[in-house]
Amino acid sequence: MLLGDDAPAGEAPDGPQAELAGVLLAAARAGGPARRFLLRGGPGSGKSWVLDRFVRGLPAETLLLTCAGHPAETRLPFAGLHELVSGLPLDALPPTQQQALGRAIGGEPGEPEDALAVSAGLLTLVTDEARSRPVVIVVDDADWLDKSTRSSLLFLARRLDRDAVTIVAATRSVAAGDDGGFGRARFESLHLERLTPAEGRALLRRRFPELSSLVAHRLLERADGLPLALAQLPAELSPAERAGTAPLPENRLGASIGSLYTARLGRLGRAGRLALLITSLDALTTPELARALAEAGLTLPDLDRALASGLAVETAAGIRPAHPTVLPAVEAAVPRTDRERALRGVIAALASDRGRQAAHLDAVTTGTDEVVAGALQEAAEQAWQRGAYAESARWWVASAARTPVPERAHARLSDALPPLLRCGAGAETIAVIDRLSAEATTPAERARFLTQRLVAELFTHTTPTPTPVVVVAARAVAAEAPSAAFHLLASSAYIETTAGRVRSAKALADLARTLVPTAESGLTDRLVLETIDDLSGEEAADALLTSDWDGGLSDAELCDPAVPLPLILNHLVWTGGSIVVDRILARQRDALERGGYLSLLGLCDGLRVLLPVLRGDWGDALARFDRVERLLLDTDFTGPLPYIQLQHAGLLAARGEEDACRALVDRAVPAPTEATPIHRYARLCILGRLALTSGSTEEAASLLLAAADTQSELGMVEPGFFDSFGDLFEAFWRLRRGAELLDRLDTLHDHAEATDRHSALAVALRCRGLEADPDDVDALFARSLAEHAVDPNAFETARTELSHGQKLRRVRRKRDAREPLHRALTTFEALGAGPWAALARAELAACGERRATAAAPGILDALTPQEWAVAQAVADGLSNRETASRLFLSVRTVEYHLANAYRKLAVSSRGELASRLAAELAPAPGERRITPR
Repeated sequence: MLLGDDAPAGEAPDGPQAELAGVLLAAARAGGPARRFLLRGGPGSGKSWVLDRFVRGLPAETLLLTCAGHPAETRLPFAGLHELVSGLPLDALPPTQQQALGRAIGGEPGEPEDALAVSAGLLTLVTDEARSRPVVIVVDDADWLDKSTRSSLLFLARRLDRDAVTIVAATRSVAAGDDGGFGRARFESLHLERLTPAEGRALLRRRFPELSSLVAHRLLERADGLPLALAQLPAELSPAERAGTAPLPENRLGASIGSLYTARLGRLGRAGRLALLITSLDALTTPELARALAEAGLTLPDLDRALASGLAVETAAGIRPAHPTVLPAVEAAVPRTDRERALRGVIAALASDRGRQAAHLDAVTTGTDEVVAGALQEAAEQAWQRGAYAESARWWVASAARTPVPERAHARLSDALPPLLRCGAGAETIAVIDRLSAEATTPAERARFLTQRLVAELFTHTTPTPTPVVVVAARAVAAEAPSAAFHLLASSAYIETTAGRVRSAKALADLARTLVPTAESGLTDRLVLETIDDLSGEEAADALLTSDWDGGLSDAELCDPAVPLPLILNHLVWTGGSIVVDRILARQRDALERGGYLSLLGLCDGLRVLLPVLRGDWGDALARFDRVERLLLDTDFTGPLPYIQLQHAGLLAARGEEDACRALVDRAVPAPTEATPIHRYARLCILGRLALTSGSTEEAASLLLAAADTQSELGMVEPGFFDSFGDLFEAFWRLRRGAELLDRLDTLHDHAEATDRHSALAVALRCRGLEADPDDVDALFARSLAEHAVDPNAFETARTELSHGQKLRRVRRKRDAREPLHRALTTFEALGAGPWAALARAELAACGERRATAAAPGILDALTPQEWAVAQAVADGLSNRETASRLFLSVRTVEYHLANAYRKLAVSSRGELASRLAAELAPAPGERRITPR
């Protein structure tokens, strides 16, 4: 048997187990596209039998990759991955992936690898193999996989598309909603049902023909449809008991799984039970098993009885228990002294594998022990070097718990923080930081840990630290460590701002300047405070944001997720600094790729996606949104995900894609009353724009007025990309109620002029133009368009052109209205903003224009986001393999999407594709474009 033994091969009935094996075989033989299955069933339900039947039926040319989780390996970094790909050549992988994957499965020392690079290497390795033959991946006991292997496997599953790869994972989890992340990776759930009485009777008849009818009936009652019980219960009976000539032993026919082995365990003798326990504790090779047995005073022949009774089986990898349920049964059957002997035997046998040894040392040790703590530290360091951050963090925490000296224990617990932060472990990170804070001996140390807690809160969904706690800690440390106090307050202000609580953030910023001289503050902290000044409508104390401040950032700071670049750069994008932001983000992405920090690319690209939104490359933006959301999910940095999803939803609202927009808003803000203020505010803005786009003007006015009131309550004078005033005013103007908002308009206009905010001033002038006297219309709209030219935003510029045309028609200048309406129509059609284009055509028709028909679909409408991303990469000159590496796809998937793009765009070469994209994306005359990097 390759994967365990719920029942011997070929001896299960043609019931649900055989049917599921047939489903899996049909998928694997189809040769693509990729399929993923999660085989779910409780202990003894026949999972391993189904996997074995499936494997035996695979075509000879199939490349089979297998691994199985083991309770002893759940904390061992990449234990399952090593088993899965060991023996496959890595030479053809890109250098970064080759090094990362090689180090992950080989454990060579060196600088820590990025977990995403390991996963990307697995994707390339598997999909390259699938280009020449079908690949099948079988994972048994997936519940016991180590976290790093599970993450890499799920990354692979999410990225498979047109590839001839079938993944089948078996899990014991059957509870609704508990699928270990496999559902999110598009695994199809297959649930194992219990055997019917007829199917169970057929199984017993085939395997145990000597059973009397009465005995078979009793066994069927006790087994309750579990294949494992039907296969094992008769083995517990003597020949006379099977034949019905001797009474059945009721004490050996219990309902629990453990009772399936009672008699046979008793017949093994003490030495046999101890030997079976040793081989069940870890997946030992034969030499390792021999050493472990010798340490306990045993030899390999002591396993003969277990093998003969079917409690153990001999496989190519070594002697293994016949089923995972043997381990708890044999543990319960031996005294505590023998359990300790078994563990010490395994520990001695694993002297050359400190990671595996450390797990058993931790299990056998009670209390503190520096030797054990040192072994656990060594395991933590090895896991860190291999990019297995979750396992590294767990080993550091375990090492601290075993350390007898408090100061050293504190230091080891501190070492758990870097890997915890790298793997996005929210609740666990917070718990460790809180312990460290409680153990801190100085105010400065407590302030440092509190700052780290704030960083952890930013990238997870943890309840934020109350600001009074931050203020007390900052005051306590201001005299002793002023820079630490300033950094703590700035970090808290950063968190408050990202949540939308600008008034609270401003109070923290003012306190920081009061408590600490500016000279004691860092560059990014001062930038955060200046951004908060802008958002709250106050003139900044200095002009850092408009200086060449990015030259003072090192590559290390660009690669540090704790540096508050997202807030600063997001603010700059929406206040006219797009070119500067593009330069900084290009440099950041380069630093992340050179440094191998692929897991942080989602955070960088989440900001880069704003640039094509502004310049009007909405096809590019939609493709980027898709990639960013997948990257954030792949890397567990899910804190910023709602922010990205809401930006995406805002774009869909402008395009009038109602169902997709509402679905995305619901994913980003599933419970509005529990969401952060900024997410609630954004939700109102987006749904208000959607209503305005679809023509539901009353609904739009209500939603957008609520958004404006929320903005005021939070102290957001400068709300950034969620600014809803232009939409609010247009909704009221359509309802002939624009005059009600003139006071708010005056406030916006004055603020925009005072702060030199060109985009806000353009919107204010557009709104004034809608309410203006006929003689002032042209001048106001001309000024609005001039402000748009300084700070380009394709959609808002087209909105201004549309408003100009609408106003001109209403003052009976229909001929003059046509020109701005045509310009608006052209832009709306290029953006794919269908409802807005329809509105422009309706206005043209009202002006007597009869040629305002819908334009032919362009690239934006023709290609899916994935096809767009592939086409752009190829047009940039990348090969298919380079495109696959950039987009974290397989080469076959790239080929599939590229072929679709060729067909849809009626081109036949890479050169034609590049020319077509260049022609459609060329800027209009006089338009200033930001060049994507």
